[in-house]
Formats: sequence, C-alpha cells, structure tokens
Amino acid sequence: MKWFKRVLSILVLVVAVIAYLNYPKLNIISGYASKNMASTRFIAGRDAISIRANDNNVPLIKLADTQVNESTVTASVFGLMERKTICRDGLGCVLVNSEYDGKKHRPDPGGPNWTTVGPFLSGTRGKRTRSLKTWITKNWSRP
Repeated sequence: MKWFKRVLSILVLVVAVIAYLNYPKLNIISGYASKNMASTRFIAGRDAISIRANDNNVPLIKLADTQVNESTVTASVFGLMERKTICRDGLGCVLVNSEYDGKKHRPDPGGPNWTTVGPFLSGTRGKRTRSLKTWITKNWSRP
C-alpha cells in the first residue's frame, strides 16, 4: 500500500507540473482560434462549420471550442483561458481582454475622402503641407 501512495503522488506531481508548464499555451490557442474564426466568418463570409473543419483543424487549435454570436466570437480550451474577438464594420476584428468596454469612444472607420484630399496633391510643398494639416485637423479631430 505504501508503494501505491508513492506512485500516485508522483503521478499527480507530474500531471501538475505538465499542466503548469502548458497553461500559457492555452492563451495562444484560444486567441488564435477566436481571431481566425471571427476574421474568416465576418470578413470573408465563410461558414463556421467549414472554418472548424478546414482552417482550425490543426493539432493544437482544434482543441479550442468556439462560439459564434452576431458580431463576437469566444474561444476556450477545455473551458479554460477564454478569449473574445469582436468585429466592427470598417475596422475589422480584434482580440479584446476583460477590461474592454464597448460603450467608450470608438474610432471612426471613415478614412480620407480622396475627392477632398486631391487639392493638396498638386502645387508647392508648403501649400500641400498646410492643406494637409488643415484637412487632418478638420476631419480627424475628436468631438
């Protein structure tokens, strides 16, 4: 009976060390699965079943369980290390942490309007620089 307790305690210790050393990998696995699922689902418009079967079917990534919502994807490995990806129109998909607050100021996805940018592309350097600075302060200033 004494040898059984020793073998069992050594086995438990080995499992604990392996789990401790591999826990950081779960962050990478669930983060990649979540981001890849969101990008290919919402941006490329592919089916989630196809993504699981083809893209996320690599040895470690297939361990992650993904849940797709209307504009978010969450992934976790065995219920541990859950990662969330959000997708916003015009801005793409991004991994977020637990501190993310979607109600705060969001960047405007509108870029430069090339019909209004055109005037400072011709002329002397000084005029172009002043026109560009004016355009930037006018169109990119925060409310």
